Amino acid sequence: SIPANITVNSTGPLTPVDLGLATAIDVKDGNLTPTVDNTGPFVPGRHIATWSVSDQAGNMVTEQQVIDVIPMASFAPSQTIDEGTTATINILLNGNAVNYPVKIPYLVSGTAEAPADFGTLSGFIEIESGVQGSITINTVEDGIWEGLETVVLTMSEPINAVAGFVADHIVSLKEENIAPSLKMMITQAGQSVTTIAADGGDVQLSAEVLDPNPDDIHTYDWSGVNNNLLSVEGYTDTTFTFDPSGLAEGMYYLSLMVSDNGEPVLNGKTDTVIRVVASAPVLSSTLDTDGDGAMDLAEGVGDADMDRIPDYLDAVNDANLLSASTPTTVLQTDMGLLLRLGETAFASGNAYAQVSIEDVANNGGAAGGLAINANDSSYDYPTGIFDFEVTGLENGSIARIVLPLTAAIPPGAVYRKYIANSGWFNFVENSDNAISSAIGQPGVCPAPGDSTYVSGLVEGANCLQLAIQDGGPNDADGNANGTVVDPGGVAVPVNINSSNSDSGSNVNSSGSGGGGGGSMSIYGLLLFLMWGMRLHIRNQARQRSRN
Repeated sequence: SIPANITVNSTGPLTPVDLGLATAIDVKDGNLTPTVDNTGPFVPGRHIATWSVSDQAGNMVTEQQVIDVIPMASFAPSQTIDEGTTATINILLNGNAVNYPVKIPYLVSGTAEAPADFGTLSGFIEIESGVQGSITINTVEDGIWEGLETVVLTMSEPINAVAGFVADHIVSLKEENIAPSLKMMITQAGQSVTTIAADGGDVQLSAEVLDPNPDDIHTYDWSGVNNNLLSVEGYTDTTFTFDPSGLAEGMYYLSLMVSDNGEPVLNGKTDTVIRVVASAPVLSSTLDTDGDGAMDLAEGVGDADMDRIPDYLDAVNDANLLSASTPTTVLQTDMGLLLRLGETAFASGNAYAQVSIEDVANNGGAAGGLAINANDSSYDYPTGIFDFEVTGLENGSIARIVLPLTAAIPPGAVYRKYIANSGWFNFVENSDNAISSAIGQPGVCPAPGDSTYVSGLVEGANCLQLAIQDGGPNDADGNANGTVVDPGGVAVPVNINSSNSDSGSNVNSSGSGGGGGGSMSIYGLLLFLMWGMRLHIRNQARQRSRN
């Protein structure tokens, strides 16, 4: 006797499901204990769990239980367009639907008015297959100065999906010049790459220019590219091709500025890095390193999703997800944005976002070089340090990132950030930057924006959500450029009263930032004793290894 079939709403990339209990009885052997072949957690879609039981003679019976996980629907990020042009609005599912079509009704509001400012909208977006649907809005150039106007779409209850946590999409209509935005493409041997083989042939850099003013003409400036990369075309062409042979292994900085001919002239800029290795690895046709079901040779050394992890090591294909510490534990950001390895993780040759304090010291500087002030000896990082970047934001907007911690949040914890050449500091919380936690499960976290996240670092929580403003105090690049840069991690003080040049380093017994002068608290004393015991155990282990 097995449990009934189950239908649940997705809560994230993976959704935990309580399958219930099966029972079995045998005429000869009495009560038996069935087992199931798949306990989850489950991606969106339909799953079959097979229960089985055997008696002492080896006779087996199986039964199947159906688990349907309904996908989550979210709008892609909001956008700004030129009045009189067309906007495409995308709806994204976080996985396949159990049943199609998926219909997402919406309500229209905002300061713009139909039909004077935009054409009539249908009232729902339909997805007949796959994970994306879209509609277009045709706006009207009325020749009347009206300032900034908005069209706001707000999601109603979907059919065959559940509403996600980006339920609004704002189309802003401007009547003046708008700066172009850029996305850089890197190719070698006909495939997208982020790691370059010095012996792999020419590399071409190009850019996808997204300009809300469709009649603008653009000029290109590649002069910010690393001086060791010599362009075949020069520095003002639409592409930048270079020969990597002879380049030393390491990280190389890429930069492109594109200017329009509007009034006034506005610029768009994109920066990234590439990693150069002497030769590409020789891949096997029988080995599946990332465990995603595709052999290494079939996947290759390219980087289709441009997350800085070669495809043969990358089990995660969704742009808003990034392998955290194993192929199946993932960092998350809102759908429609891109998560990629930060420069420290990339320079370290990692296939995951998690890095060590040694990685930060060795590769946490500019373009993955040696870091300054990387030592954070007053703190320990028991839940891991994560190094990531979020791109695709509107300049100055807020990114939400969910971290699956490698251990539950300990008491007295703070979240620490590192900025190259400046050092470590406590995460700055304000109206645009926040920390919240959810209990979740080890390696399985709710999606960004889920109601289970509560403010602060909650002791025992397995999941951490960061809200970081692009260009704000927690964005390591310091620029409102559509990219948020980390690294950081949950930290506990090694010694509550240790002095530190960072004014937020001293932590009181509640774990919040503040002055630490005075005698050590009981809690601080316990932490100190626990740390001493750890050092003693480590020293004993090292002594035994020497002997």
